[in-house]
Amino acid sequence: MKYELMIRSRAKSSESIVEKHSRFFSEFSKIPLPWGIGGADIPEPPDPGSNLGAGISISKLLGKGISGRVYYVYRRELEDLGMHDDFLDMSFNPEKVDYKQLVCEVLPTIIIAFNAYFVEVGDTEFCHVDFDAESAAGGDSRSRVYRIRPVFFLDNILCDRAFGLQPDVIARRIENYVEKVMFINNGIYTVANSQPLRFEEADKLCWELKRMITGTITSH
Repeated sequence: MKYELMIRSRAKSSESIVEKHSRFFSEFSKIPLPWGIGGADIPEPPDPGSNLGAGISISKLLGKGISGRVYYVYRRELEDLGMHDDFLDMSFNPEKVDYKQLVCEVLPTIIIAFNAYFVEVGDTEFCHVDFDAESAAGGDSRSRVYRIRPVFFLDNILCDRAFGLQPDVIARRIENYVEKVMFINNGIYTVANSQPLRFEEADKLCWELKRMITGTITSH
């Protein structure tokens, strides 16, 4: 089993890569291993040069069995599109790490530190299963949410663009069916299940959550 954590943040021309990197890692370094870097020296920020962006691997700084990277888009002519996002991702086997610690204790801190607008945690198989249908559905990561994963965060802007709803309305629709709902970073953070789920069980939960949010039968 392999899970992925994806965190997306809208890059701002008013905040340089160096500034964001320093701000994020000043908080990330306080998170103990395995999910943070546990006081290790902050890595140097990447320099995109003339490229569209640049990233660094943080795998060697994280705990055993966890790989990760941070990517920053070049700060020039930024548009309101997902291609101009900064992002942080991690991959791991949820059966070999303290998954509950990640989703219940650590992730809210990372969301705030990275100034996320979108976060999802779940089986990497979802990416392969959803590829064709998600591509056909169109839209952009800043304006649509195809699958609601068992652990997710949506800020108020994305809630409005994707569903025409605000975080408090979404919370009321799902709060009796999930383990945890928090309002952080101008959005809603939800843990439907703090235990790793097999693909079939997780897949069913994803679409049930989306049905409850949208109030409609979701085809997939």
